[in-house]
Amino acid sequence: MGAGTEPPRGEVVEVIRRLAAISHERWLTGHRLIGLFVAAAVVHAAMVDPVLRQSTNLKAVYLVIGAVGILAYLYRELLARYVVPIYDYVVDEVERPTETTLDVFLRPVGSSLTFEPGQFVFLAFGGTSGWQRHPFSVASAPINHGRSGSRERQGVR
Repeated sequence: MGAGTEPPRGEVVEVIRRLAAISHERWLTGHRLIGLFVAAAVVHAAMVDPVLRQSTNLKAVYLVIGAVGILAYLYRELLARYVVPIYDYVVDEVERPTETTLDVFLRPVGSSLTFEPGQFVFLAFGGTSGWQRHPFSVASAPINHGRSGSRERQGVR
């Protein structure tokens, strides 16, 4: 970059600080919308990119990869809620062993999820202020009457 075109370091740090302060739910909403921009970019490039216009093979590969991405996005946003099984659990106990670690012990309400330690899961916690989804790593195998432990390391408040 030429002289004077780079943003001052303080501004970059401030942007990163503000992005890090965004709540998980707000980040998730923005993340879900990115698929729409990807779909628009695939269509736009297919219509106006001169390189794709000159190579039928390249355009075909580009459109197949783009279509797979768009279909995966549509599946996740429109169909997954009807296909992916959901298991109901009740929070049995919550411990905070360190400032950045949260242990959540869960008890199944009905049928229980088959899982292994180290598996990644999304948990949705409901309350008077609505539902919030959070990513967790399973830290233990099922113990004591189906009770299981999950651990969240990042974003704990």
